[in-house]
Amino acid sequence: MALYFVATVIIIFISTAFANDNGLGLTPPMGWNTWCTEGRCGRDFCNAQEVMAIADAMVANGMKDVGFQYINLDDCWADHRDKNGEIVADPDRFPQGLVPVVKYVNSKGFKFGLYTDGGLYTCSRGGRSHNIPGSYGTMFIFLIN
Repeated sequence: MALYFVATVIIIFISTAFANDNGLGLTPPMGWNTWCTEGRCGRDFCNAQEVMAIADAMVANGMKDVGFQYINLDDCWADHRDKNGEIVADPDRFPQGLVPVVKYVNSKGFKFGLYTDGGLYTCSRGGRSHNIPGSYGTMFIFLIN
């Protein structure tokens, strides 16, 4: 019985060692998310400059080198829908839209994530007097653009 137990432990140990030697999953997904940057959930006031500055800081302080891969723009980036039904970035917070921000973040070696909500509106107004549109009924637009 003891020999069976020892053999089982050796087999598990060897298979575990080989299974983990593939370079995948060495760290959890690591990144930075804009939600609660002001310390108050529901009142997120990030803007293009902040997101790009965070990308710079994550490179400068070595976070990129130790495995941080993502910069995620959470709720409150959008403002309204245009005449074609597409969600438009807040022109005060992202005056040139999201494309320059995404390109900048990618140029620093990070992957860019973007939040939207499956409902009619997102979870927060982000300090605005109006609701922020969610992606209800328009997910196909996001998938093809």
